[in-house]
Amino acid sequence: MKELEKKLKDLDALLQMPVGKERDAKFQELYSWFSAHKDEPDVREAMPRLLDQKIEETKEEIVTLRDQLGEVYDLLPLSYIAEMYFGKTKAWLYQRLNGYEIRGHRYTLSDEQKQVFNRACQELGRRIGSFCLA
Repeated sequence: MKELEKKLKDLDALLQMPVGKERDAKFQELYSWFSAHKDEPDVREAMPRLLDQKIEETKEEIVTLRDQLGEVYDLLPLSYIAEMYFGKTKAWLYQRLNGYEIRGHRYTLSDEQKQVFNRACQELGRRIGSFCLA
């Protein structure tokens, strides 16, 4: 029981961490522990709460990507960004920005992909801002 309480405290601390590789690694570690102890009654009661928290966190992150863009979403050449910066189709980028569910998995941009997207927007802004018809 004490070990479960410690793991639940670790989970609470994990949910406060910024999204990234370290957080994902710690989540995987906790997930493995809970999976190994899934038949214990106390753990069976805690599992739904753990899953609900992860689902809510993912929903918030997905909504945030699209919401952060706001009206800029309609201004950006998303197909150009997808092809030139990611080597992917515009559908690929739309799926991640809008958090579409595909084959049971909800997709979003990773931290590295967010950096690439931000860099693309900044570069495009500079290029457009420096353009002037003669």
